[in-house]
Amino acid sequence: MKRHIKIMAGAVSIVIILGIIFLYRNTLEDTWAERLTEKNDLIDYLEFYPAGEEDIFPDKGAFIIYNKTDQEMRTGEFYALQKKILGKWCNIETNQPMDFVAIGYGVPPGEYRVIANWEKDYGKLPHGTYRIIKECSLILDTKYHKSLDFTFACEFKI
Repeated sequence: MKRHIKIMAGAVSIVIILGIIFLYRNTLEDTWAERLTEKNDLIDYLEFYPAGEEDIFPDKGAFIIYNKTDQEMRTGEFYALQKKILGKWCNIETNQPMDFVAIGYGVPPGEYRVIANWEKDYGKLPHGTYRIIKECSLILDTKYHKSLDFTFACEFKI
C-alpha cells in the first residue's frame, strides 16, 4: 500500500512540476511569435514586404501589404517592432505609451502602402535586423460578421 502511495505522490509531483515549467516557459516565450499566422496559411491571401531598401530609415519605414484576394481587407495603425538579438526576436520597449488611432483602413486588392513612423514610439532605431508585426482581417461575410484574422511580420535591416 505504501508503494502505491509513493507512486501516486511521484506522479502528482511530476504533473505539478511539468505544469509549472509549462507556465513559466509560456511567460518567457515571444508572444508575437505565438500569434503569427503560419506562412502556409498566408500565402493565398497576402504578402508583406518592405516597399524598397531606400524606403527604410532609422525613424520610419514604408511597407507593402499585397492583398492577393479579390476582396477588401482591413488593417489598423497598430504595429509592433522586434529586433533580432543573438538569433532570437526580442520586443523593443517603447519610449512612452503607444498612441494609435483605433480606426480600420481598407486594404484593396493589390498593393497597399503602409508607412510606420516608429521614431515617436520607439525612437530612432540603431543598425540591426528588425521585424514589424501587423494584423489584418479579410471580411468573409458582413451579415454574419465572419472574417479571417492574420498576424504577419516582415523583416528589414537598418
